[in-house]
Amino acid sequence: MIDIIDFINKFLAKSTKEFYKVSSEDYPKVWETFFNITDFPLVARILYWIKDLVWQPRFDKIISDIKPDIVISVFPFWNWWVKNHIKQNWHNFKRWIIITDAINIQSFWYVRSVYVDKYFVIDEFSKREFVKKFNYPEDKIDVSFFPILPEKFVNKNKIWNDKLLLLLSWLSKEFVDKFLEITQAKVTVLKWRNDELYNYLKEKYENKFNFLDFMNILDNLKNFDIFVWKPGGAITSECIATDTFMFVPSYIPGQEEWNLKLLELNECGLYEPDPVKLEFLRKYLDFNNFLPNFRKAKKRNSCEIVLRNL
Repeated sequence: MIDIIDFINKFLAKSTKEFYKVSSEDYPKVWETFFNITDFPLVARILYWIKDLVWQPRFDKIISDIKPDIVISVFPFWNWWVKNHIKQNWHNFKRWIIITDAINIQSFWYVRSVYVDKYFVIDEFSKREFVKKFNYPEDKIDVSFFPILPEKFVNKNKIWNDKLLLLLSWLSKEFVDKFLEITQAKVTVLKWRNDELYNYLKEKYENKFNFLDFMNILDNLKNFDIFVWKPGGAITSECIATDTFMFVPSYIPGQEEWNLKLLELNECGLYEPDPVKLEFLRKYLDFNNFLPNFRKAKKRNSCEIVLRNL
């Protein structure tokens, strides 16, 4: 097992993560500009070319040592190393790419069809936009949903409007404080990475709500019906897979706005930054009307759809 952070360079990986964290949280316009600039295929190719000069030989050695029957990529960096290996070496393996972003697929994911046997995307909207954006052959793209193990899927009989999970990371103090002040819901507040805000809220609302430092979110979504957080890539699909409606009070510009679009197009979540309006919607929306949308959007056999191409 090789983590991409260990594969490239721990210092570079740490710097990249820090740039993403600081720019997306504190200077979202900087991140949005970077995301949009790198969405041009030429810019993406230049950045990959610089990266490939350093790490391509190491990737080639791994492939030569393992001699795989199939290579499945779920992160853009790997795509180009696979492509370059195919260009420079004899190969006898299938090449699949599972795109974990939605709708407007960023150019970092794009590899010419001659180097890919099959792409897998989350939904029909994503497939249509990918075909249109890159003039890609439709027969090389399957709709598989997000690769989640079948036992993790949940079909709820009812969506209750008062069982909420609220994750603090990236949410503003003003929004969370006001929402907890006015809501009558049963809220579990999850810290993850926001110690200062978590400690403030716990001291103020400890007798009113449940506070947790950490939990395995996917395994516990079955115990909640509404999730309040930004539309992160995996969690967006995990909420759809577990019939958990998403309230989105904010999002990081770039791929997360397209994850929000995934929720909105499938009618499995909504964006509302005003905590007063959000509480109104929580109280008066009949969330059971949305249940058929989850059934339509998710694919419990998402992994099987990928594997049947063997």
